[in-house]
Amino acid sequence: MLFRQLQLSFRVDPPGPLPILVYTVAPADTTLEYLLLRRTQSRGGLWQGVSGVAEPGEALDEAAIRELAEQTGLAPIRLMAVNYHYTFPPPKRVAGSTPHLQHITERVFLALLSAKVDPMIDPTEHDAWDWFTYEEALMWLRRPENIEALRQCEKLINPGELDRRP
Repeated sequence: MLFRQLQLSFRVDPPGPLPILVYTVAPADTTLEYLLLRRTQSRGGLWQGVSGVAEPGEALDEAAIRELAEQTGLAPIRLMAVNYHYTFPPPKRVAGSTPHLQHITERVFLALLSAKVDPMIDPTEHDAWDWFTYEEALMWLRRPENIEALRQCEKLINPGELDRRP
């Protein structure tokens, strides 16, 4: 496996939030597996990676590491910025405080662990977690942006491999 370290460290105080999505991957037997968390029903009940928002003045890569630690208790041996982002309309609570804000851009990161470890999740945010192969993880994701984000992570890990799959 060849990993390239990418950096997306910039500190700004934008007019709105700077959300991040972190997919966590770890070696398992003969493959790699991705950690997915299931949001509680009150938060949508969807499976996804770790998500959160950079704090004012915090670099995006620092936010990714902090959110991963806060939501799972895990620390990566390597963090990579994925060359993929997507936009969505701001939630009403954010749009009301910044009426000029038309959309929010979420940046994607890939966190590599040295081994599969059971995460410690906050039951007020997530009610389940599991490790999945790439193909299994794709089946659990529902939002097109999350699916594409995972595809881009897999391309970082296995360049060219997705092009050879049927």
